[in-house]
Amino acid sequence: MNPKEKDQISLMADLLKNIYNKKFVNNLSRDFKNTYPQFNAEKFRKLVFTKDWKNKELKERMRHIVLSLNEVLPKNFLKAIKIIEELSKNISCESFELMIFPDYIEVFGQNYWKESIQGLEEITSIASGEFAVRVFILKDSEKMMKKMLSWSMHSNYHVRRLASEGCRPRLPWAMALPEFKKDPSLILPILENLKSDPELYVRRSVANNINDISKDNPKIVLRLLKKWNKNRSREMQWLVRHALRTLEKSGDKEALLLLGFSPNVDIKANFFKLKNKKIKMGESLEFSLELNSMTKSSQAIVVDYIIHHMKANGKRSPKVFKWTKKKISENRPLELSKKHAIKLINTRKYYSGRHEIEIQVNGNIVASGHFHLSV
Repeated sequence: MNPKEKDQISLMADLLKNIYNKKFVNNLSRDFKNTYPQFNAEKFRKLVFTKDWKNKELKERMRHIVLSLNEVLPKNFLKAIKIIEELSKNISCESFELMIFPDYIEVFGQNYWKESIQGLEEITSIASGEFAVRVFILKDSEKMMKKMLSWSMHSNYHVRRLASEGCRPRLPWAMALPEFKKDPSLILPILENLKSDPELYVRRSVANNINDISKDNPKIVLRLLKKWNKNRSREMQWLVRHALRTLEKSGDKEALLLLGFSPNVDIKANFFKLKNKKIKMGESLEFSLELNSMTKSSQAIVVDYIIHHMKANGKRSPKVFKWTKKKISENRPLELSKKHAIKLINTRKYYSGRHEIEIQVNGNIVASGHFHLSV
């Protein structure tokens, strides 16, 4: 996951935490009361809205509600999960809010494998269980992945999507799956079953899962996608592009070839210019260049730029940014310009000093420069 995605997730979490509010808790209490008349709604509300409620972040609020629910539902998990399953059939809340239900299973259902997995399968249509299922994968990966392989053939597309999303090695916001970072072989049969799923919702999860795998096992991904790429349907070509986005940005030669970009591109860069070589925090780095094709035939190119950020120890860390994809031919130079904002973000700490920039075309560095940042 790149810094931009992490920032988006952080912002989303800040916005979403307020869906867990008094209205939600009141509606949830009413729905529980209708399903389970013994539900003590007043006690539940008092347990939820403690003095530090406003200071809790999204996942803290979710878990706090779950722990509060456990105080007013039957202590017997098998009875509690039956109430939740029944409630889920007639719930009045929105789907994301109901992530509390899979979370309840994650916290209290680990000693009841059969009932917990059945509960996740039932509930995932209204609240996806991709976070909760991971604790069961960590406890017994072979057993859980065998079940998820069967889910990949389920008639309900929410369950099929859970089969892929739940085993992503690097799922954002979720606990990582170190075993699958090392060896994703148990994931691959699931992705094979889902690669041509009729639902884009499912195929997007497949692409994201493969992108996760590519960060630790690029050769496995390239071997898999070379096979899939023989299917030239629009849907499969979209999946391949989406799955290769990390390898494409890194300039991986095999990935670029799969995407139709030759790493042997014959391009010359002219007039690379940084508008200002001294930048202050909050300003933008502006740069431009001209690209010329050195062959008569048209060439498909993907242009990225790499900023080598100064670190606290004086070394530099590269970060690839997407720029553009074009076709270029002889005698038709391509003029490009870009403004890159240098601003505070949650996922990067900036340091004063010399930063470097490189222009990458089809994985090849064609121009470079440097600038000084003052923080």
